Amino acid sequence: MAVILAVIFIVSFSIYTIIKKGYEDVAYYRTAEINRVKQSLKEYVDIVYDTVEANHKNIRDKAYLERQYGPRMQSVIDIAETLIQTKVDAFKNGTLSLEEAQSQALSDIKKIRYDNGKSYVWITDTRLPYPKMLMHPTLPSMDNQILDDPKYNCASGIEQNRFSAAVEICQAHGKGFVDYLWPKATQDGVIPDVPKLAYMRLFEEWQWTVSTAVYVDEAIQEAIDKSKIDIERMKYNNGVGYLWVNSVRNSNLQMIVHTKNYSLENQILTGVLKKKFASFIVFCDKNNGSGHPDVYDELSYVKIYKPLNWMVGAALSKESVEQNIATHVEYIHKQNNLLILSIIIAAVLIILLFIGFIYIKSRFFSKKDTQQETFTRPVTVVQTEQRPQHAPNDMLLTQDCVKMVQEISKTLIAEHAKLLATGFTPQAQQIENTTDILTRKSQQTIAKVKNQVQETSPKMMGNLENMFGK
Repeated sequence: MAVILAVIFIVSFSIYTIIKKGYEDVAYYRTAEINRVKQSLKEYVDIVYDTVEANHKNIRDKAYLERQYGPRMQSVIDIAETLIQTKVDAFKNGTLSLEEAQSQALSDIKKIRYDNGKSYVWITDTRLPYPKMLMHPTLPSMDNQILDDPKYNCASGIEQNRFSAAVEICQAHGKGFVDYLWPKATQDGVIPDVPKLAYMRLFEEWQWTVSTAVYVDEAIQEAIDKSKIDIERMKYNNGVGYLWVNSVRNSNLQMIVHTKNYSLENQILTGVLKKKFASFIVFCDKNNGSGHPDVYDELSYVKIYKPLNWMVGAALSKESVEQNIATHVEYIHKQNNLLILSIIIAAVLIILLFIGFIYIKSRFFSKKDTQQETFTRPVTVVQTEQRPQHAPNDMLLTQDCVKMVQEISKTLIAEHAKLLATGFTPQAQQIENTTDILTRKSQQTIAKVKNQVQETSPKMMGNLENMFGK
């Protein structure tokens, strides 16, 4: 009876331990999965952020701007140089005087326009420290003026007079680029300090510097357009989650990119959406420009890109996360249920084995009692006095059974730990064959239980033989 009670106690304790461990595993997995999703959101936002930064960096890279705009400006200067060369040839042929040839060349070049009439060609001489303007097509008041006004000290990076910088480059290399900041007239008024790139070439025969320039603020829009295309190609979690970019001007929040709801793109945000994204901006202002707001029914991560006043973000609904967690919780419960079933089966086997031992014991005792009736009373007394001598063997038999139960319980709990160790994976695909895997594991566990029984049974049989004789 003691063995049966011990088995029941150990089995009950093992089941309690497994159930408790199962709840702990579920709580651990929930925390781990939420942290994994948050880290994944951050990594996606970092990718988008780096993409935007790389595209925007190009507009500040002079070498990139030269590659982007240089060929167009070089073609325009080629045309201007051809016109000048035509007048030089006319002068050499005696058709025109030098003054006439130069005047006609300046007049012809003055008419050159491109970029929808916004860009043109101007010409200076090569004197230093400050050259003289020979012809400016849109500001004739500058003609024949020495270009020493401090406002021309706007060459990027060096704050040098941009016309002097052009002459120095031409004298050193015959041609080159100068980038600088200059006001730009628009329909809404004049915008100060707009980036501009100039290309100039030396016409050595007359010592002229022939130049043209274009505003490169178009490169900003090109960088924005390229960033939008790059982001729209990205998908978070196979489209379950989404990425977005919006402006961070509180008075006029605008959605730049939204990979899930395309109808929001280029729209001014109002109502609930404005309140939602405005709260993200406030959150970023309080958290060094980035973090996990977690203020709605989504897990999200946001980050501010200050050069463009953009907020980059990624989000995944909490419902999707909970569905993934629920799938894994079901997997853990299946493992626990099969393991508990294995323990119960093992306990039943042990109890049946013990009952078998009891049955054998009772048969031996019954046979010996029958034999004792044919002997004299002293013999019976001797038998009665000797019977307590088998008590230690009875105790040993019980202790062996208890020990066997404990060892089997340890084996089953160890198998439980191995089973759960294979369960912590965020990938739903690995749970598809759960039933087969668990069945195989359960069979292996029961096999180990049988081995324990087989290894322990000979010792118990030996104890019985010592008690009752072979």
